[in-house]
Amino acid sequence: MLSGNHIQLIRPSLNDWQQVKAIWEDPATMKEVGGIHPLPKDRYEQWFQRMLIDGKEEHDYYLIYEIKDNQCVGEVSFHCYNHETKTAMFNIKVKHAHRGNGYATEAMDLIFDYYFNVWQGEIMEDSIALNNTVGLQRLTKYGFKEVKRDHEAVWVELKRQDWKMMKVGP
Repeated sequence: MLSGNHIQLIRPSLNDWQQVKAIWEDPATMKEVGGIHPLPKDRYEQWFQRMLIDGKEEHDYYLIYEIKDNQCVGEVSFHCYNHETKTAMFNIKVKHAHRGNGYATEAMDLIFDYYFNVWQGEIMEDSIALNNTVGLQRLTKYGFKEVKRDHEAVWVELKRQDWKMMKVGP
């Protein structure tokens, strides 16, 4: 568990299927990231095994819980960690109904602190669909820099040294 001022990041258990399902199957939440992903229980169990048990050296996934009401408001993770290049892919989804409360920024602060300081990652990457202008704006405002653009996505990255400078200030 990673704790902030208003949220906690908690690794799910097999019993948290409904929480993940509520994120992945919500049309408003998933609109900008390719649409809903149906999540029957057997698929969740396979994903859970692959992501959190077998893949624990390459992936780390958390549900975002608001501390005040102990309510799941989203998910944040990194995956496909490359031990040689020390890079990983970033993921965050805050449920549509809970956006605008600062949960994404606080979740990013917590996960990047963990990624850069505990995992000793060097670069966090993400690819954002061209139509997801809000997601791109949020990541670039946070400090991600655009590195490539193709016909499907904008590729961005956040380097450890840039993140550290951002946290310390000029």
